[in-house]
Amino acid sequence: VLGDDAAVAEESLVVQWLQLDESTPGGLKPEGLRSISTAATSHDAERRPCDPGCGFGVMLGGGQDHGTEVVGGGVAGTRISPDSRAFMTTKVADLLQSVNATKVVELGCGHAVLGCWVASTLQSQQAEASSACSPQVILTDVPDFLNLAEVAKDANPHLNLAVMPLRFGDLDMLKNVLEQDSTDIDGEERICLVGAGVTFWESVYEPLAVTVKDFLSNHKRGIVVLGYFRRNWSEEKRMWTKLLKGLDVQIVHETLLEEELDERLWAPLCTRDQGAEWNGRVYMIKNKP
Repeated sequence: VLGDDAAVAEESLVVQWLQLDESTPGGLKPEGLRSISTAATSHDAERRPCDPGCGFGVMLGGGQDHGTEVVGGGVAGTRISPDSRAFMTTKVADLLQSVNATKVVELGCGHAVLGCWVASTLQSQQAEASSACSPQVILTDVPDFLNLAEVAKDANPHLNLAVMPLRFGDLDMLKNVLEQDSTDIDGEERICLVGAGVTFWESVYEPLAVTVKDFLSNHKRGIVVLGYFRRNWSEEKRMWTKLLKGLDVQIVHETLLEEELDERLWAPLCTRDQGAEWNGRVYMIKNKP
C-alpha cells in the first residue's frame, strides 16, 4: 500500500513522486515511489537548489480511512480530492502568480498535495521569469493530521515549506500562523490562503467562514482561493452565498469533472447532483473595494 505508515523507514522516506504535467489528467504525472534519505532532508541539511522540473513527493495511496476519526476531516484520506483536481489547473496557477503573494497558507492540508503543487508551480514560474524567490507555503491542519504534512516537508527540501497547526475558527492559532517569519510592518504583506476539500463536512462551514473573515478583516490586501467539488449544492451553497456575505466572492474557474482517474491516487467523483452543468469550482474571496 503506497501510503502505509510502515513504508516510512527510520533512515528514509518512501513517497509517491508527482511531476507537474498539463498533458496528463489531473495535471500531475505519477512517477512511482521514491526513497529519500532523511540525512538529505534534515532541518540542518543545506536546501537543494531550485529545480522547477523535479516535481514533488507526498504520501498517497493509503485508502480513505486516514483521519476519519477526526471530526470534519478525512474527506479523501490519502488520495487526491476532486476539489484539488478542480483547483490544480493552469488557470488557477496563473491567478496565483498574479496575486504576487509574499506568503501562502494552505488550509486543511492533509497530505499536502495542494500546498506542494502551489509551491512547485510558483517556484517554476519564478524560475522561468528569473525573478526573486517564491513565497513560503505554510501547510496547516489540525494537530492530529500534521504527520503527513511533515512527511511532505521533509521529502521536498527544494520547496519552501513550513508546517503549523491550525483549527478553523481558532483565531489565536490563525494569528500565530500569519505572524510566522513575518516582516510586515505597514500592513503591506500580501498573504494568500488556499485550500481544497475543506468544505465536505457541514460542521466546518461556520468555523471556516470565521477564519476567512477574520483573516480578511486584518489583511486588507489578502486573497483566499478555495477549490470546491459539488456534491449536494442545495446544502453546500450556503457556504458561498450566505456565510461569506459581505465579502467579494468570485467564481474564477468552473469545470465539469467526468473521467475517473487511478483510484489508488485519486478519490472518486461522488455527487448527488448528477447531470449538473458543472461540478468543480474555484472561488476567490477578498474584501470588497
